[in-house]
Amino acid sequence: MYPELYSFTFGNSAIPVTAFGVSLTIAFFLFYWMLRRLGKKYSINTAFFSVNLLSFFLTTFFVSRLLHVILYAGLPTKSAFSLEYPFLSFFLMSDFYFSAGGAILAFFGLFWFYMKQRNVVDREEALDISVIAWVFAAIMGYF
Repeated sequence: MYPELYSFTFGNSAIPVTAFGVSLTIAFFLFYWMLRRLGKKYSINTAFFSVNLLSFFLTTFFVSRLLHVILYAGLPTKSAFSLEYPFLSFFLMSDFYFSAGGAILAFFGLFWFYMKQRNVVDREEALDISVIAWVFAAIMGYF
C-alpha cells in the first residue's frame, strides 16, 4: 500500500520498512521534541511524558492496531488482519485505516490516567502543550 524503502529478510519471510512507518517514527520524535521545547518555553514540567515514554508508546501502538482490527474485521478489501497468522498480521499489517484515531484515543486516555491525580492548573498546562505538539507532529507526519 505504501512505498517500501527497505526490506529486512529472515529466511523465507521479509519485513518491509515503508515510507508510512518512517514518517510515523519521525512524527513521534517531532512530537517529543516540540513537547520538550514548549515545556521549556512556558516553564511546564514535561516529566509526565518523559518518565512514561515507553507506556505512552506501547499503549498508542497497541490500541491503534486493535482499533484497526476491530473496525475492519471481516472486510476482505479493508482488513489486512489474517487469522492464519494472527500474531504476525497484527504487527505487520499493510493497511492503517483507523490507526491515527486509535493512537489519539490511546494517547489522551493514558494522558488522562496519569494526570487525574494532579491539580487542575498543571493538567491544563500539560494538555495545552500536548495538543500543540500533537498538531505539529501530525502536520509534519502528513507531509
